[in-house]
Amino acid sequence: MQNKIFGGSMKQSFLAKNWHFIYFVLAAFDVVVICVSLYLSHNNLYQYDQAIEFTKSKIKILALVGEVSQSAQQVNAPGNDVFDSKNAANERERFANAKAVYEKKLSALQSTINANALNTKLNDDSTTLATKDFEDINLSMSGMSEVAGRIFDFFEKKEAEKAAALMAEMDRRYAKLNHAIEVFRVRQRDQIEHILDEHHKNLSATKKLEIYFSILIVLAVFGSAVFGTHISRFVKTALTKAQRNHEILETVSNAAIVAFTDIKGKITEVNDNFCEISGYTREELVGQDHRIISSGVHPKSFFKELWQKISSGEIWTGDIQNIKKNGEPYFLRSVISPLTGASGDIEKYMAIRFDVSEQRRLEIDLLNAQATAKIGSWTFDLASNDLSWSTEHYRIFEIDEPQSPENLYKLYRERIHPDDLTTLDRLTTRVECGCLVGRNLPQ
Repeated sequence: MQNKIFGGSMKQSFLAKNWHFIYFVLAAFDVVVICVSLYLSHNNLYQYDQAIEFTKSKIKILALVGEVSQSAQQVNAPGNDVFDSKNAANERERFANAKAVYEKKLSALQSTINANALNTKLNDDSTTLATKDFEDINLSMSGMSEVAGRIFDFFEKKEAEKAAALMAEMDRRYAKLNHAIEVFRVRQRDQIEHILDEHHKNLSATKKLEIYFSILIVLAVFGSAVFGTHISRFVKTALTKAQRNHEILETVSNAAIVAFTDIKGKITEVNDNFCEISGYTREELVGQDHRIISSGVHPKSFFKELWQKISSGEIWTGDIQNIKKNGEPYFLRSVISPLTGASGDIEKYMAIRFDVSEQRRLEIDLLNAQATAKIGSWTFDLASNDLSWSTEHYRIFEIDEPQSPENLYKLYRERIHPDDLTTLDRLTTRVECGCLVGRNLPQ
């Protein structure tokens, strides 16, 4: 039945062989479709926010237009009231004060219009129309101010009849100003309706696209689910490996002194053994570097060589003398390994250490005993072919320490009695039971 669904055994074999590629294509398609949907939603939300901000700014503009209209009415009042008060000086002053308030309101309106045009990136036509509206408003106010001034002048000259003759002209100028303000108000309201209508159209188009993309996402997800069993196997395997690694790390952590540092050398994690041997709490150690436990006996070149090695991706091994919080020294045999991430770059370092303080103390006691008894010793590492002498051995043979193994052996031969050289050469090149007990060194 399964073969029939996939169109035959050959096609099924192809799918089984290339499932990872198909899954990648489906996953990539999912990501693309989701990203496009998110982009459309984000763009729609952005346009909605813009429409809201635009509407808010236009509402503020309309409120300012209302204030300008009220101010214009106050400017017009003294020209009419002068016929009742008969006090041209007071009415002229009222007129000047009202006009100053009007101009302040108009200036605020113009600044808001300019800022709105800049923020909402209105087209040139809208900016041009706004400029023309302001020109009409300013021209109408200028005409009304001229007529009002003449009325006040006639009253001051006791020519009330001539002033009365200008009342009709004053009303016409005021009506023209009101008309210019109303035209501006209507134009701003139309812009709000236009932007909201555009947003409604964009929203409708976006909803249709989101429906199409939702269908595509459902199809892609269904296709991905067909191959999901393959991914689950890999996840299960990865989890098994991760669990095994965790168990190994737990085992090591129970037996050794373990610490993790970031790429700058700052301590990020320590186990209980580290805290116990150093005398510091975990809170005191995390965030510090290993200088907190440095004994100061190692030269800077020692740590420089260490960092150069591990930062290049190699593992460093060696003994380090540290100092506890109470000032007591201790010795650690350390293995420091860089840990890389998925990208292949080093993300942190892991140090596994073992306390060899007792061993080092015994070695020191042995060296002191040798110095007291005038007995020297040497060691030879069969794995690395490294030869080393004790300090007393150097003193007995009157050789300055340290020396390279080759030079050391040469100086050593010079101090051996000629009759014993044959025996020495035989011992240093002899092989017994397949194990190297000596080493070939320059003659």
